[in-house]
Amino acid sequence: MKLLKNLTNYRRRVLRLSTAFILLILGFSSTFAQRRAAETNTVAGNEEIRGTVKLPPGDTSGISATVILRSLSSPDVRSATDQEGNFRFSHLRPDSYTIIIDAGDGYEKASETVTVGFSGPVPGEGNPFSHTTPAIYQVRIYLQPKGIRNIETAAVPFAVRKQFQQALEDQGAGKHVSAIANLKTVIVRAPSFTLAYLELGKEYLKTGEGQLAIDTFSKALKFDPEDPVLRLNYGVALLNQKQYSAAETELRLSIQKGKTYSIAANYYLGVALLTEHKIDEARTVFESVVKNGGDKLPLVHRYLGGIYLQAKQYLKATDELNTYLKLEPKAADAEKIRATIKESRTKADQPTAT
Repeated sequence: MKLLKNLTNYRRRVLRLSTAFILLILGFSSTFAQRRAAETNTVAGNEEIRGTVKLPPGDTSGISATVILRSLSSPDVRSATDQEGNFRFSHLRPDSYTIIIDAGDGYEKASETVTVGFSGPVPGEGNPFSHTTPAIYQVRIYLQPKGIRNIETAAVPFAVRKQFQQALEDQGAGKHVSAIANLKTVIVRAPSFTLAYLELGKEYLKTGEGQLAIDTFSKALKFDPEDPVLRLNYGVALLNQKQYSAAETELRLSIQKGKTYSIAANYYLGVALLTEHKIDEARTVFESVVKNGGDKLPLVHRYLGGIYLQAKQYLKATDELNTYLKLEPKAADAEKIRATIKESRTKADQPTAT
């Protein structure tokens, strides 16, 4: 337990850890309440926390635990695990969040505090091929029966977890060279530790080593080919390297293997399809992103605006481009978009030829 308390947050440090470790994933669950952080400016947060609550070995009770998300900047948000122990909170802004698990009188309460960092632009801002993969934090929390302490639940050896913790601290400090070195050593010492692969791949993306990121995520998938999060990261890495067809394949696999709707996987799939000139498919995907909680992503509306313009659906195009400017009023192309809106309105007002 002492070591586990030292295994800190995903970006900087976990202030308090209850037999859990963290990995990068993305996904969405409709089986429990969504988290929408209070908005500063006009854009909701980009980060997500997704987790799994694990019962003690041999426990087949299948209880549903209450999950509380707590931060200083927002009221508590309550949710519950699904039948498989999963939970998810989305649209989080950078902040320190405490996750509290209450599974009833038979179990110790478990809590973990995760400092959610800033992963880069929301996946609708700027060039989709150049910004950082959105950061999603997954916690895997192991419950303990009441009265039983110091149960070792982490599968990774003590020394390896210690070095992994150092890598996380290096990440938080922006020490990419040191973080990469430590993560590579962790992988040598624990070859099936997929969390280390995910972190290493992310570091390669940050430092512009796109092909190394692809290679790293590909190796991780050999250990866990069914993981939709690994598929998502692999797909995004391929997209960043302009391997659009391969990216489409991996992103579709991520969506297929995920049990819940993933805003990010669908967003990036839409980008890949649009780049491949599969306009109708891209439109359908982007529309689903908006309907399923991605309505705060500016570039989704810009893409849809362009697609509707091409289809001569001028009223829809005007609405989408107006939404884009509301979400991104200082966009570099704002004046050009305003001119396009004006032109689109003029065409919408013109009588249809008979």
